[in-house]
Amino acid sequence: MKILLISGHGAGDNGACANGYREADLTREVVNILKEKLKRYADIDVYNQTRDAFKDVNNGNIQVNFANYNYVLEIHFNSFNGSAKGTEIYTTRIENAKTVEEKIMNKLSNFFTVRGVKEKNFNVIYSAKKKGVSSALLEVCFIDNVEDIQTYQNNKDAICQAICNGVAEGFGLKEGEHTTVEAGNIHNNTNNMEGFEMKTWKNGTTPETVYGDVKCTEEIGTIYPQEYAECFGIMQGKYIVAYYITDSEGKVLNRKVGFVEYNGGIK
Repeated sequence: MKILLISGHGAGDNGACANGYREADLTREVVNILKEKLKRYADIDVYNQTRDAFKDVNNGNIQVNFANYNYVLEIHFNSFNGSAKGTEIYTTRIENAKTVEEKIMNKLSNFFTVRGVKEKNFNVIYSAKKKGVSSALLEVCFIDNVEDIQTYQNNKDAICQAICNGVAEGFGLKEGEHTTVEAGNIHNNTNNMEGFEMKTWKNGTTPETVYGDVKCTEEIGTIYPQEYAECFGIMQGKYIVAYYITDSEGKVLNRKVGFVEYNGGIK
């Protein structure tokens, strides 16, 4: 499982400003705290915090390949009239499931009024979703509401833990069970287990589903008939493979790593 965290605004855009706070500062604070908590469950990347992802998307200069991730979470703080308050989260209008976002709202209900899971094609998360990646934009609370921002300031660590717990529960992640693959070695957060010598994996005559978790519950792609992949090792009886995403002309667009259940193609 690989998650990208994005801090809203920045790079000259302060976002909303109220009660002595700048949104760009708070979004970076949340992302940095959240990263430390989530990395016990998944591999976490943070979008370059000296940049503004919104501007980068609009300028066609996004600094990451969204297709490399299983989930993208963009952090913001809301602002309206000083009276509005609460937390809300947005998915795109083309998102099929909202389980993760509902979990996040449920956890944050201990701190804020819940305004719910909503839909809007915000530029950054919509760009991620067009790459086939589930994504959401979280408005933690209202920066211009005194009660909200005081609640955040007094409970920021617990609030970030609540967001983490919502993500973990929504995806069914267990602390300490996440796995990554690098250069033929299998890694989790407590062990570095040697994989066997890399082998070729050729699919047979039926498509083979690739999963993002060792329990094979989260589909992230497909290896089609007669396509090749590289096998790095075995974990809990599942084969870890790296495979390539290509366009209609066979040009490699991306490389992904995941688990497959079938081992007949290993040579």
